[in-house]
Amino acid sequence: MGPRAVRIALIALGFLLCLRSASPAVETLRVTRNLRSEEVVLPASAPEKDRFTHLGSLAMMENSSIVSVLDFYDDPKTERSVDYAELYDPSGELLIICWFDSYGIVRLAMDLGLLQEEKVALEHILVLVDSGTSL
Repeated sequence: MGPRAVRIALIALGFLLCLRSASPAVETLRVTRNLRSEEVVLPASAPEKDRFTHLGSLAMMENSSIVSVLDFYDDPKTERSVDYAELYDPSGELLIICWFDSYGIVRLAMDLGLLQEEKVALEHILVLVDSGTSL
């Protein structure tokens, strides 16, 4: 086997390893639906909403118009009264989710489009936002 064949074999092997290592990441993608029944991709660390009990919704108003809706959820296995929340815009687009992880740390994921500086266009992909992220 010549040097060229070895190089091609190594490239092919590297490609196959990348595909194999990418498989678990694809399996961990999580999808939910917004109030418009459109799919929204969530971070893998976001909890399953089905394990929570819906407590209620709060419509936030400005000048007699709804500007956002906040849904609250409880995990009956914890002592906290609220463990998970979702923020929607008036048209039903999911903007933000917030939850407590297994260590009791608050986590927040926001639509990627809200983090763009040029123009805000929702992308239906929620990404984790660290506590020090400039918005």
